[in-house]
Amino acid sequence: MAGKGAIVSHLAETHSGADLHVFVTHDYLVGATARYCLGEKLSDETWPGFLECVVLWRESDGVCFRYQGRQGCLPEMGLQDAQ
Repeated sequence: MAGKGAIVSHLAETHSGADLHVFVTHDYLVGATARYCLGEKLSDETWPGFLECVVLWRESDGVCFRYQGRQGCLPEMGLQDAQ
């Protein structure tokens, strides 16, 4: 599980039956995940702050995300846009 989007791919492949998974990590991994989800380079203003997170959840057709008030789905995972 290496490369771009590894955290998101891991979530998509996890079928443990649990309703909530919490991954605690360093800001650079949160930033890399946010960049992958948003599809754009992060600036100083959009870099994750202390205890900031990317929220990932499963919809019936795949994985969606929310970061700093922005929300969407990942097209390469066959998802439609989220509101």
